[in-house]
Amino acid sequence: MEGVDRYSNVGENQTNDNFEETRVDESADGTQWRCVDSTDEFVNIDFQNLTMDEMLKYSFRDLDLGYDFYNAYGGAKGFSIRRHLTGRNTKGEIVSKSFVCSKQGYAHGIF
Repeated sequence: MEGVDRYSNVGENQTNDNFEETRVDESADGTQWRCVDSTDEFVNIDFQNLTMDEMLKYSFRDLDLGYDFYNAYGGAKGFSIRRHLTGRNTKGEIVSKSFVCSKQGYAHGIF
């Protein structure tokens, strides 16, 4: 997988008005999800100014794309990420995945 540098300057001078470049789907409860199908869509995202509420409205074609998205976000904010917990349904299918700061859970001073 390529490093954070690939996205470190992504969207630096852009506004979040560029959400319209990404496909938007609406769920039954009215929540709008921004569906990202490839890393090419990252150029339309201002990771530096992305709010938590905006970040939580993204969905991804696959787990690797989700990882790349949060890795790009972390790179723009000055940290790296790692995969954390995986949620599965009763059939064993992955239904959620969490990513955390790569230093999450470690005592201060180790790094």
